[in-house]
Amino acid sequence: MKNYIIFSPWKKIKGFFIVFTTRRIKNKKQAEKKLNLKKINVLKQIHSNKIIILKKTKSLYGVKADGIITNVKNFPVAVKVADCIGSIIIDNEKKVVAAIHSGWRGVVLKIISKAVGMMKKYFGSRPEKLKVITSPSIGPCCYEIGHDLYKKLKKQRVFSNIFNKRTGKVYMDLQKANKNLLISAGVKGKNIFINPLCTKCNNDIFFSYRAEGKKAGRMYVVGMIK
Repeated sequence: MKNYIIFSPWKKIKGFFIVFTTRRIKNKKQAEKKLNLKKINVLKQIHSNKIIILKKTKSLYGVKADGIITNVKNFPVAVKVADCIGSIIIDNEKKVVAAIHSGWRGVVLKIISKAVGMMKKYFGSRPEKLKVITSPSIGPCCYEIGHDLYKKLKKQRVFSNIFNKRTGKVYMDLQKANKNLLISAGVKGKNIFINPLCTKCNNDIFFSYRAEGKKAGRMYVVGMIK
């Protein structure tokens, strides 16, 4: 098992560093050492739709939010996940990167759509030119949800194709929900790279809250402008 995985699905993109760690990395200090980064900038995640805009270097210690958008070079931003999705959004035209944390609460609050809108508003990004890479997350094979959440979401067209039922239980496709929201915000489907690995099924490689409970560690999903 590797300490981390670097993704570069679009060979033409240069000037960005995108990586997510595996369960071999136990904490931020270890991640910084293995990735050869002086500091990984993370938030105090609260399962919200709050997103921080950074146009200059600034400490994020104790800042409560679930997304960071920045145009600062050599300033690694990251979210922590263990079943939820970590999305890295890249604007190669304006040289902007975003790191967004999204579980079912983030989906309900449409945080990923909000991120695209904020990149457009604050940096002049064109949604159709953005590229998105997602981390592994819990898959529709394992992500059982309650009927209350199912009833709440199924009424919305954007979520009409994210559920499947088996033996009286409802399972949610978190990655598909995230992708649907991105497309509804103007991102092209061909520019969205979904990692298909399920964190619970691959608990030997990734941390999974559903598999391990409160003792589960966290993976770091990191994006940086070089």
